[in-house]
Amino acid sequence: MRILAARSVVDVGYLMVETTFALYTQQRFDLQAKHTGLVLSYAGLLSVLVQLLLVPRLAKKVSESTALVGGVGLMSFSLVVVASSSSVLVFLASMAPLAIGRALFRTYSETVITKCALPEDNGSVSGASDAAESCCRVIAPALGGTLMQWHGVAAPAAAGAIATAVGAGLLHLALMWALKAAAVSKEA
Repeated sequence: MRILAARSVVDVGYLMVETTFALYTQQRFDLQAKHTGLVLSYAGLLSVLVQLLLVPRLAKKVSESTALVGGVGLMSFSLVVVASSSSVLVFLASMAPLAIGRALFRTYSETVITKCALPEDNGSVSGASDAAESCCRVIAPALGGTLMQWHGVAAPAAAGAIATAVGAGLLHLALMWALKAAAVSKEA
């Protein structure tokens, strides 16, 4: 459950940005709804390409935990750029690593959570994972909107960068604990 809690920190960080995205692009870059939709389509297309092309190759070369923590690190870095970008081109460039990091995070967090559960607990763990994500989807918009109102248009992305960085560290620790617990149970 430590992994699930760490994943929730990352989810809240990212979802604060996702749910305030249209307001951000409108206020920061004066983008119209049509252009914001195109940016989101671009990010979605990148996510699909990552799932189809990058994930299968990564699976052969790096561990799931490395890909998971690396994806979250990429998200955190990208959110720093999003929060600080004053140019539409820099902002658009930051969307590529953000989409790639998010795709890696989503894919590998589910895989790791499922693998850490006992086979007979997979259903309840999957349910808990879905419930945690739903809670994040309730908390993040309110938090992101409040931050935007109180601290400015870039605040959700800045807070998201911090949350994802903290989440990456927590995921790393949770994965280390899970590996240690697995090693201890094998010895027993």
